[in-house]
Amino acid sequence: MAHWLKTQSNLLLVGPDSESEQWVDEIAAFSQHPFVIGEKQRFGDRQVEVMLPDINEFRDRTAVIIDDVISSGQTILECVKTLRSKGIDNIQCVAVHGIFADHSDKTLLASGLSQLVTSNTIPHPSNAIDITSQLIAPVISMLKLPGKSL
Repeated sequence: MAHWLKTQSNLLLVGPDSESEQWVDEIAAFSQHPFVIGEKQRFGDRQVEVMLPDINEFRDRTAVIIDDVISSGQTILECVKTLRSKGIDNIQCVAVHGIFADHSDKTLLASGLSQLVTSNTIPHPSNAIDITSQLIAPVISMLKLPGKSL
């Protein structure tokens, strides 16, 4: 994900909640993009609120929401709503795993996301980040024993 984001320009990385801070911070350091972290309040399985810090200085950038898993998409939807209320119109989302319960991918795209990107850990049309060479190949090479092949 960080390698893919490094190829993009003029981004503001957005972590929707404190849980995302650990990986958004590392991705931002590697990709050299500024980032902000939101505060999420959960009121139920499908009811959340996301608050973001002042982002006025980043209004000319493309906001990229970064998350680990998208299930119902409610956190991402609220983050999109909050970003729009702060004057950011070009919004993308990148996630490691896209589960997309109840066709939430369609809801997310209808909310105004300009791009929805996931890794290929779960097959989906949004898969644009191939993780096989980074995760699977090293494990397979470790499993090879002298004189035996898999």
